[in-house]
Amino acid sequence: MPADPKQVFLDVILKRFDALRKGDVLPANPDAWQKQKQDLRQKLLATWGGFPTEPCDLAPQKLGELQRDGYRVEKIIFQTRPGVYMTANAYVPAGEGKRPAVLCVHGHWKGAKQDPVPQSRCIGLAKLGFFVLAVDALGAGERGIGKALGEYHGEMTGTTLLPLGLPLPGLQVYENMRAADYLQSRPEVDGTKLGITGASGGGNQTMYAGAFDERFTCVVPTCSVGTYRSYLGAACCVCELVPDAMTFTEEWALLGLVAPRALLV
Repeated sequence: MPADPKQVFLDVILKRFDALRKGDVLPANPDAWQKQKQDLRQKLLATWGGFPTEPCDLAPQKLGELQRDGYRVEKIIFQTRPGVYMTANAYVPAGEGKRPAVLCVHGHWKGAKQDPVPQSRCIGLAKLGFFVLAVDALGAGERGIGKALGEYHGEMTGTTLLPLGLPLPGLQVYENMRAADYLQSRPEVDGTKLGITGASGGGNQTMYAGAFDERFTCVVPTCSVGTYRSYLGAACCVCELVPDAMTFTEEWALLGLVAPRALLV
Protein backbone atom coordinates (compact mmCIF):
# COMPACT_ATOMS: atom_id res chain seq x y z
CA MET A 1 0.00 0.00 0.00
CA PRO A 2 1.37 3.46 -0.86
CA ALA A 3 2.45 5.64 2.06
CA ASP A 4 0.06 8.25 3.41
CA PRO A 5 0.54 11.28 1.09
CA LYS A 6 0.13 13.72 3.98
CA GLN A 7 2.84 12.02 6.01
CA VAL A 8 5.14 11.89 2.98
CA PHE A 9 4.68 15.64 2.53
CA LEU A 10 5.36 16.33 6.21
CA ASP A 11 8.44 14.13 6.21
CA VAL A 12 9.90 16.02 3.24
CA ILE A 13 9.37 19.52 4.64
CA LEU A 14 10.38 18.63 8.21
CA LYS A 15 13.58 17.04 6.94
CA ARG A 16 14.33 20.23 5.03
CA PHE A 17 13.70 22.38 8.11
CA ASP A 18 15.81 20.20 10.41
CA ALA A 19 18.71 20.35 7.97
CA LEU A 20 18.49 24.15 7.83
CA ARG A 21 18.46 24.63 11.59
CA LYS A 22 20.66 21.79 12.85
CA GLY A 23 23.61 24.15 13.30
CA ASP A 24 21.80 26.59 15.59
CA VAL A 25 23.66 27.38 18.81
CA LEU A 26 23.03 29.78 21.65
CA PRO A 27 25.33 32.83 21.78
CA ALA A 28 28.37 32.01 23.89
CA ASN A 29 28.76 35.46 25.45
CA PRO A 30 27.30 39.01 25.34
CA ASP A 31 29.45 40.00 22.35
CA ALA A 32 28.21 37.01 20.36
CA TRP A 33 24.64 37.85 21.32
CA GLN A 34 25.05 41.46 20.16
CA LYS A 35 26.37 40.24 16.80
CA GLN A 36 23.51 37.75 16.46
CA LYS A 37 21.00 40.48 17.29
CA GLN A 38 22.40 42.80 14.63
CA ASP A 39 22.60 40.07 11.98
CA LEU A 40 19.10 38.79 12.66
CA ARG A 41 17.52 42.23 12.50
CA GLN A 42 19.27 42.90 9.20
CA LYS A 43 17.94 39.64 7.76
CA LEU A 44 14.43 40.37 9.00
CA LEU A 45 14.51 43.83 7.46
CA ALA A 46 15.70 42.41 4.15
CA THR A 47 12.98 39.75 3.97
CA TRP A 48 10.38 42.38 4.91
CA GLY A 49 11.40 44.44 1.88
CA GLY A 50 13.02 47.22 3.91
CA PHE A 51 11.44 50.26 5.54
CA PRO A 52 11.21 53.86 4.29
CA THR A 53 14.40 55.77 5.04
CA GLU A 54 12.48 58.83 6.23
CA PRO A 55 9.12 58.57 8.02
CA CYS A 56 6.40 60.78 6.66
CA ASP A 57 4.47 63.29 8.75
CA LEU A 58 1.96 61.53 11.00
CA ALA A 59 -0.65 64.22 10.22
CA PRO A 60 -2.92 62.94 13.02
CA GLN A 61 -6.61 63.79 13.12
CA LYS A 62 -9.24 63.25 15.80
CA LEU A 63 -12.54 62.37 14.14
CA GLY A 64 -14.68 61.93 17.23
CA GLU A 65 -14.77 61.23 20.95
CA LEU A 66 -16.81 59.09 23.33
CA GLN A 67 -16.95 59.83 27.05
CA ARG A 68 -16.94 56.79 29.31
CA ASP A 69 -16.70 56.15 33.05
CA GLY A 70 -13.12 56.97 34.00
CA TYR A 71 -11.79 57.30 30.46
CA ARG A 72 -12.62 58.59 27.00
CA VAL A 73 -12.25 57.01 23.56
CA GLU A 74 -10.84 59.16 20.79
CA LYS A 75 -11.36 58.13 17.16
CA ILE A 76 -7.99 58.76 15.53
CA ILE A 77 -6.32 58.48 12.15
CA PHE A 78 -2.64 59.09 11.41
CA GLN A 79 -0.41 58.64 8.40
CA THR A 80 2.00 55.68 8.28
CA ARG A 81 3.17 56.16 4.68
CA PRO A 82 2.34 59.06 2.36
CA GLY A 83 -1.41 58.91 1.78
CA VAL A 84 -1.85 55.75 3.91
CA TYR A 85 -3.80 56.33 7.13
CA MET A 86 -4.08 53.98 10.08
CA THR A 87 -7.41 53.95 11.91
CA ALA A 88 -7.14 53.81 15.68
CA ASN A 89 -8.98 54.28 18.95
CA ALA A 90 -7.17 55.98 21.82
CA TYR A 91 -8.40 55.04 25.29
CA VAL A 92 -7.40 57.97 27.48
CA PRO A 93 -7.75 57.63 31.28
CA ALA A 94 -9.18 60.55 33.22
CA GLY A 95 -6.72 62.59 35.25
CA GLU A 96 -3.53 64.56 34.83
CA GLY A 97 0.10 63.62 34.26
CA LYS A 98 2.04 61.40 31.90
CA ARG A 99 1.16 57.71 31.77
CA PRO A 100 2.66 54.50 30.45
CA ALA A 101 1.09 53.46 27.16
CA VAL A 102 0.16 50.17 25.52
CA LEU A 103 -0.22 49.54 21.80
CA CYS A 104 -2.94 46.90 21.35
CA VAL A 105 -2.77 45.07 18.02
CA HIS A 106 -5.62 42.79 17.03
CA GLY A 107 -5.66 39.23 15.81
CA HIS A 108 -8.21 37.31 13.76
CA TRP A 109 -11.39 38.96 15.00
CA LYS A 110 -14.14 40.08 12.66
CA GLY A 111 -14.28 43.64 13.92
CA ALA A 112 -10.49 44.05 14.22
CA LYS A 113 -9.79 46.74 16.85
CA GLN A 114 -13.53 47.20 17.48
CA ASP A 115 -14.30 43.56 18.22
CA PRO A 116 -15.50 42.91 21.80
CA VAL A 117 -12.38 40.97 22.87
CA PRO A 118 -9.81 43.63 21.87
CA GLN A 119 -12.11 46.33 23.24
CA SER A 120 -12.36 44.62 26.62
CA ARG A 121 -8.57 44.45 26.84
CA CYS A 122 -8.27 48.15 26.03
CA ILE A 123 -10.95 49.16 28.52
CA GLY A 124 -9.36 47.10 31.27
CA LEU A 125 -5.94 48.65 30.67
CA ALA A 126 -7.39 52.17 30.54
CA LYS A 127 -9.13 51.61 33.88
CA LEU A 128 -5.77 50.55 35.30
CA GLY A 129 -4.36 53.92 34.23
CA PHE A 130 -2.67 53.08 30.92
CA PHE A 131 -3.02 55.19 27.79
CA VAL A 132 -4.08 52.60 25.20
CA LEU A 133 -3.93 52.79 21.42
CA ALA A 134 -5.86 50.13 19.49
CA VAL A 135 -5.13 50.06 15.76
CA ASP A 136 -6.52 48.39 12.64
CA ALA A 137 -3.97 46.44 10.63
CA LEU A 138 -3.68 47.23 6.93
CA GLY A 139 -6.61 45.57 5.15
CA ALA A 140 -8.64 44.84 8.31
CA GLY A 141 -11.45 46.52 10.22
CA GLU A 142 -12.09 50.05 8.99
CA ARG A 143 -9.20 49.53 6.57
CA GLY A 144 -10.72 46.49 4.88
CA ILE A 145 -10.21 46.34 1.14
CA GLY A 146 -13.73 45.01 0.54
CA LYS A 147 -17.01 45.79 2.26
CA ALA A 148 -17.80 42.62 4.19
CA LEU A 149 -17.37 42.73 7.96
CA GLY A 150 -14.80 40.17 8.91
CA GLU A 151 -12.68 40.52 5.79
CA TYR A 152 -9.16 39.80 6.94
CA HIS A 153 -6.00 41.08 5.34
CA GLY A 154 -4.23 37.77 5.87
CA GLU A 155 -6.28 36.03 3.21
CA MET A 156 -5.93 36.70 -0.52
CA THR A 157 -5.15 40.38 0.03
CA GLY A 158 -2.02 39.57 2.02
CA THR A 159 -0.88 36.88 -0.41
CA THR A 160 -0.87 39.30 -3.34
CA LEU A 161 1.84 41.34 -1.60
CA LEU A 162 4.43 38.55 -1.86
CA PRO A 163 5.44 39.15 -5.51
CA LEU A 164 6.06 42.80 -4.61
CA GLY A 165 8.65 41.87 -2.01
CA LEU A 166 6.55 43.59 0.68
CA PRO A 167 5.18 40.76 2.83
CA LEU A 168 2.38 41.60 5.21
CA PRO A 169 4.33 40.99 8.47
CA GLY A 170 6.87 43.64 7.47
CA LEU A 171 4.16 46.16 6.62
CA GLN A 172 2.59 45.49 10.01
CA VAL A 173 5.87 45.99 11.87
CA TYR A 174 6.51 49.32 10.18
CA GLU A 175 2.97 50.54 10.82
CA ASN A 176 3.20 49.50 14.47
CA MET A 177 6.45 51.46 14.71
CA ARG A 178 4.57 54.48 13.36
CA ALA A 179 1.93 53.85 16.03
CA ALA A 180 4.76 54.09 18.57
CA ASP A 181 5.71 57.41 16.97
CA TYR A 182 2.14 58.57 17.50
CA LEU A 183 2.12 57.44 21.13
CA GLN A 184 5.31 59.36 21.79
CA SER A 185 3.73 62.46 20.26
CA ARG A 186 0.89 62.49 22.81
CA PRO A 187 1.43 64.82 25.78
CA GLU A 188 -0.35 62.36 28.11
CA VAL A 189 2.18 59.57 27.38
CA ASP A 190 5.51 58.82 29.02
CA GLY A 191 7.38 57.92 25.84
CA THR A 192 9.95 55.85 27.74
CA LYS A 193 7.27 53.43 28.93
CA LEU A 194 5.65 51.83 25.88
CA GLY A 195 4.25 48.31 25.83
CA ILE A 196 2.76 46.22 23.05
CA THR A 197 0.39 43.26 23.23
CA GLY A 198 -1.98 41.24 21.09
CA ALA A 199 -3.35 37.73 20.69
CA SER A 200 -3.19 35.24 17.81
CA GLY A 201 -2.18 37.25 14.74
CA GLY A 202 -1.80 40.17 17.13
CA GLY A 203 0.62 38.06 19.14
CA ASN A 204 2.78 37.62 16.06
CA GLN A 205 2.64 41.36 15.38
CA THR A 206 3.70 41.90 18.99
CA MET A 207 6.63 39.48 18.74
CA TYR A 208 8.03 41.00 15.55
CA ALA A 209 7.52 44.66 16.48
CA GLY A 210 8.87 44.03 19.97
CA ALA A 211 11.92 42.25 18.58
CA PHE A 212 12.67 45.06 16.14
CA ASP A 213 11.76 48.30 17.94
CA GLU A 214 13.45 48.81 21.31
CA ARG A 215 11.05 51.59 22.27
CA PHE A 216 8.68 48.81 23.34
CA THR A 217 9.99 48.23 26.84
CA CYS A 218 7.38 45.57 27.64
CA VAL A 219 6.41 42.95 25.03
CA VAL A 220 3.49 40.55 25.65
CA PRO A 221 2.60 38.22 22.74
CA THR A 222 -0.41 36.03 23.57
CA CYS A 223 -1.72 32.78 22.04
CA SER A 224 0.91 32.85 19.32
CA VAL A 225 4.43 31.96 20.44
CA GLY A 226 5.65 28.53 19.44
CA THR A 227 8.18 27.34 16.89
CA TYR A 228 8.56 27.83 13.17
CA ARG A 229 8.86 24.06 12.89
CA SER A 230 5.32 23.67 14.22
CA TYR A 231 4.04 25.89 11.38
CA LEU A 232 4.92 23.22 8.84
CA GLY A 233 1.89 21.26 7.73
CA ALA A 234 -0.40 23.51 9.78
CA ALA A 235 -2.97 26.06 8.65
CA CYS A 236 -1.29 29.43 9.21
CA CYS A 237 -2.44 32.86 8.12
CA VAL A 238 -0.12 34.62 5.69
CA CYS A 239 0.04 37.52 8.16
CA GLU A 240 2.06 35.21 10.43
CA LEU A 241 4.55 33.95 7.85
CA VAL A 242 7.83 35.74 7.16
CA PRO A 243 9.28 34.66 3.79
CA ASP A 244 12.50 32.64 4.12
CA ALA A 245 12.54 33.05 7.91
CA MET A 246 13.11 29.34 8.48
CA THR A 247 16.31 29.55 6.45
CA PHE A 248 17.97 31.80 9.02
CA THR A 249 16.25 31.57 12.42
CA GLU A 250 13.76 30.01 14.82
CA GLU A 251 11.30 31.79 17.10
CA TRP A 252 13.49 31.45 20.19
CA ALA A 253 16.05 33.74 18.57
CA LEU A 254 13.38 36.33 17.71
CA LEU A 255 12.17 36.36 21.30
CA GLY A 256 15.76 36.77 22.42
CA LEU A 257 15.92 40.08 20.54
CA VAL A 258 13.65 41.56 23.21
CA ALA A 259 16.28 41.09 25.94
CA PRO A 260 17.01 42.79 28.27
CA ARG A 261 13.58 44.42 27.98
CA ALA A 262 10.55 42.82 29.63
CA LEU A 263 8.97 39.85 27.81
CA LEU A 264 5.92 37.86 28.90
CA VAL A 265 4.65 34.95 26.77
